[in-house]
Amino acid sequence: MKKQFDAIPEPLQKQIRIRGILGILFFIFAIILFCYNPHIYSLLPPLGVSAFSVISAVLLYNRAVSGRYIVIEGVVKDAVLTPIRKQAKTIVMQTYDEKLVRIQLKQRRRSLTAGMPMNLYVADTAPVYEKDGYLLIYEYLAMDLNQPNRKQTIDTKSTPVDPEPEKGVD
Repeated sequence: MKKQFDAIPEPLQKQIRIRGILGILFFIFAIILFCYNPHIYSLLPPLGVSAFSVISAVLLYNRAVSGRYIVIEGVVKDAVLTPIRKQAKTIVMQTYDEKLVRIQLKQRRRSLTAGMPMNLYVADTAPVYEKDGYLLIYEYLAMDLNQPNRKQTIDTKSTPVDPEPEKGVD
């Protein structure tokens, strides 16, 4: 099981850990709450959140181990910011095969800039809509913005340039 978990990409591992730890913490909170207040009705909310979090972690683990997700690689082309706090709420990503994907973010992020490489992990059953030349994604599993090993970048301000033609041998 440890080898299977290590084979999962790091952003999905992080999501599984967060969900599992959250479930354990809410279970501990329910036990502490029961010590102070032994009524069963006061235990239902933290036990419900705990069960939901643990089941969510197990389902994500099963999806990741079985490979039922898609990795979309590209660079951030544009970000729509909130008016007051200037945090990104929607981003446009240009994939390496020149498709534009608009992503509605789950969390507001300040560190998104144009040209930043990213990977988006999407469930294979997630709905993808098309509107105005963009692919719209509203649900994703995880997002990876730290890709220091990625060598291919796209200049979002210029058009692609053809490589130099090969010189023939005389």
